[in-house]
Amino acid sequence: MKRTTSLFTGIAAGSIAAAAATLLLTPTSGKTLRQRIAQESHQVKETKEDISGKIKHLKTQIQTTAKDGNTIVKNIAKDLSKTLNEFQKDIRPHQQSIQSHLNEIEDSLSHLEKHIQTAKTEGK
Repeated sequence: MKRTTSLFTGIAAGSIAAAAATLLLTPTSGKTLRQRIAQESHQVKETKEDISGKIKHLKTQIQTTAKDGNTIVKNIAKDLSKTLNEFQKDIRPHQQSIQSHLNEIEDSLSHLEKHIQTAKTEGK
């Protein structure tokens, strides 16, 4: 926002300087010069007001966009959290089933190892 304001301020200052230089360096009578200065002054004022209005509008748009973006991000975060919780609930029974099967496999391996040990000792 500061860069935009600086840019518009620079443009306005440059316009004023160019208008003043043009008016003062052009050979004309005093009355004509005063009229031209008044006209240029009026145009500069209008330009300044126009730029000021555009800056205010831009500021409002940025604030609105930031607010909308913030709302969207919050909604997405809420949706992701809800989806993750649902996913965890959905897989919980499967996790328990898998853990149960793993325990059964470990028990079977333990029994098999004992059986193999017993067979080795009896075979000697």
